[in-house]
Amino acid sequence: MAVREVTVRDWIPDQPGGWMMALAPALMGVCAAWRLTGRTNGVAWWALACWALCYCVEFTGGRWLKSHLRRRFAWPVVGYGVALAAVGVPFVWLHPKVLVWAPAFLMFAVADGMASWLRQERSLWADAVAVMAACLMPMVTFGYGVDPYVTPLVTLYGFAIVVSYAAVEFGSVLFVKTMIREHGRWAYVVASWLWHGAALAWWVRSGNMWLMALGIALLLRTIVLPLAFRVRRPKPIVAGATESVASLLAFVCILMSLA
Repeated sequence: MAVREVTVRDWIPDQPGGWMMALAPALMGVCAAWRLTGRTNGVAWWALACWALCYCVEFTGGRWLKSHLRRRFAWPVVGYGVALAAVGVPFVWLHPKVLVWAPAFLMFAVADGMASWLRQERSLWADAVAVMAACLMPMVTFGYGVDPYVTPLVTLYGFAIVVSYAAVEFGSVLFVKTMIREHGRWAYVVASWLWHGAALAWWVRSGNMWLMALGIALLLRTIVLPLAFRVRRPKPIVAGATESVASLLAFVCILMSLA
């Protein structure tokens, strides 16, 4: 059997929703630091670039592990790995304190790789791992955005972004499953309603108008669309377009909530 040659498509992560979920929280950390301090610095953007390359390595590496190490899928992993080393090693050399985050992200990487090897990358636990990794990054990028020479373990604003995005992104995981892979399974629908209801209750308790508006919008989406498509599964573009709007709304509301 002939081995298919590597194509451009093998190099490009083909899930816009994945790009959004992976990069939006880290970008939020940079933008929040910019908004709160009135200045920005190249170190925070450098950290964001490293994270974007990490996502490319994770995506192509996951596809390689899912194929059980087929040669065709190895080349993009090598290419992005070299690019990450070229960008990331100087960053670590100049900012070694970033390594305090290494154990957590290594744990996420191992769990993600295991999910790909077992071909369970679409499972709820694998999605939860991806969400936790993405939502931890604002703590790093916000820290560098505020002070390029210090990486605090925890900051109040960084923690607020982490928790808010975790609520949004895991809610998105549940919602998308009710629309596509788990369509018709009411256990997922109810779980999605409960998650979004709890997030809204928490944001109402916080008294932040931006987060309350976000919570109401996300809960309405979570209730209306599964009911509207309860008989017939919608096309993936419906869920994709809905999530694109929701992601943009979440970014604006979370950023504006940080007074």
